[in-house]
Amino acid sequence: MQAGRVVVPLTIASHDVQQRLGGFFAPVHGIQGGGDVFFEAALVLSDRIPVITLSAPDIEDVTEISSDLVDFLRAIGVARAKFVGSSLGGYLVQSVALRSPETVDQLVIANGFIEVSAFVEKLPPAATVAKTDAAQLVEQSLQPLLAMPAFDEGQVRLKSVLEALVGVVQTLENFKSRLLLAMGAPQLAVPSIPPERVMIIDDDHDPMLPPEMREAVRKRFRRSEQHAIDGGGHLPAIQRPAHFADLLWRRLARDD
Repeated sequence: MQAGRVVVPLTIASHDVQQRLGGFFAPVHGIQGGGDVFFEAALVLSDRIPVITLSAPDIEDVTEISSDLVDFLRAIGVARAKFVGSSLGGYLVQSVALRSPETVDQLVIANGFIEVSAFVEKLPPAATVAKTDAAQLVEQSLQPLLAMPAFDEGQVRLKSVLEALVGVVQTLENFKSRLLLAMGAPQLAVPSIPPERVMIIDDDHDPMLPPEMREAVRKRFRRSEQHAIDGGGHLPAIQRPAHFADLLWRRLARDD
């Protein structure tokens, strides 16, 4: 389905089902892979709650993409959703909560962040990245990850999924736009959402998120439910999909 600039695999449940389940589950992905990184979790949850998996368009502005997401949901008649953000998506769902708090029923932040300085300082300037060929950026970004030894099934799955998605399902230019979006992301204020409506998921051994970025999220949402998934890495939806889906269902099924 083409909705504006957002390509969405979409199944709309009846109004009665939406009301009974408290709205939609809307996962928002990070830099790599597109909405398909949530594939296994979405399969588990789609029998229980209406699911919208979004593959983001090539937008490099946080305000624009956050507003577009809210506008899309409103266009299909969804006034309120249960947002789950992974990595950069965890940052973006907080941005949505800041700009349109009335849209957010619940907020799950998986390996997300509040500000990007610890990440950006390891990269070339944004102007240099913008001039770099997208294929080269993908190779530079993924090669260290793909070259890491795979010690368990989750790491094997991660490599297989990223190789199958990035540059195949997710275009190289989309990967580049998501990287530039992350690099230009401003520090977020605290969203006005009650702590009982927020859940944090992460992993102490996440190889991609600097520890200080992880700890900043834990500290900000210290009054909210928090879970560290051992072996979840940076993308628990891929590396520990059953555990990830179970946490989501237990959280999203609540009638807060």
